[in-house]
Amino acid sequence: MQKEPQKLNFKEWVKQQFGSRGMAKAARHLAVSYGTVAAWHDYSRYPTPKNQELLKLKSDGQIDFETWRQEYVNEQHKKAK
Repeated sequence: MQKEPQKLNFKEWVKQQFGSRGMAKAARHLAVSYGTVAAWHDYSRYPTPKNQELLKLKSDGQIDFETWRQEYVNEQHKKAK
């Protein structure tokens, strides 16, 4: 029986794959700007459907978009207060 791969939020995936200071490496791997990765990382932006597909492919399905979306909404709610 094959084990289900661990699902991670975006921050966890970047840290696991590229290290705690790996946002520049992640940007190169994903072929997006550092600013885009930084915005996703700090919940300033959530990826478009097109970028979600890119992330699914490049992360081999490791990113949990449901959790990430909920964390993004929670952060936006905090910022609005």
